[in-house]
Amino acid sequence: MNTIDNSADPCAVCYGALEGGWFPYSLLPAFIRRLLGNDSVLTLKPCGHKFHLTCINQWLNLSPRCPLDRRVITSCDPPSLLSINLQQVLFKAIEYNRIEDVREILLTGLTPEQLLRLDQRNPLTMASVNGRWEIAGQLLRAGWTTEDKAALANLGCMYREGRVIEQDFTIALLYYRKAADQGYAPAQNGLGWMYEKGLGVKRDYAEALSWYSKAAAQGNRTAQVNLRRLQLKGL
Repeated sequence: MNTIDNSADPCAVCYGALEGGWFPYSLLPAFIRRLLGNDSVLTLKPCGHKFHLTCINQWLNLSPRCPLDRRVITSCDPPSLLSINLQQVLFKAIEYNRIEDVREILLTGLTPEQLLRLDQRNPLTMASVNGRWEIAGQLLRAGWTTEDKAALANLGCMYREGRVIEQDFTIALLYYRKAADQGYAPAQNGLGWMYEKGLGVKRDYAEALSWYSKAAAQGNRTAQVNLRRLQLKGL
């Protein structure tokens, strides 16, 4: 059902009156205009601004933000006329490293459980694998988790170095071990480094040697260098 608004304020996308029918759509037959939905006027949330349905649908292909005040669009009134897919918006924001977009989407209350029910992709995996460190930190604080071995290794590095988030060797060790147990060579090398330096765990050269050896056997060049260094030092 179309909702007609007789406001004198124009649509900020096409600058046509919010009364249905504006150039060039006004020149089309009425039944085509109804199919296009150009007579429908939507009120966006949370901003409260009004736009033509066709206009805002076209705008959403370019940006998830209101054209007027740049807040992320979360829904509309009437809700049945416009489907806001926050999941897709979130992944696009991660892809283009739009940190503020991610922050606002998380503030809408989107939870890991809601997202994982609707999409098999994992935003934390995507952010950490692609080096979106600040976004990864936001997602961690919002409760997201991942089991992807590459992502886990990168998160271990984040916590070890205190990159974006507070340095925590214990958490770094946990992430490294989860990835290392999956046979991921960079994580095995990282775990060896933690044991060699005594970061978050008691220094243990034998344990470091073991993890370096596992990673080196897979062709990891850094682990091969670390292994050789320990051997030359007689450790």
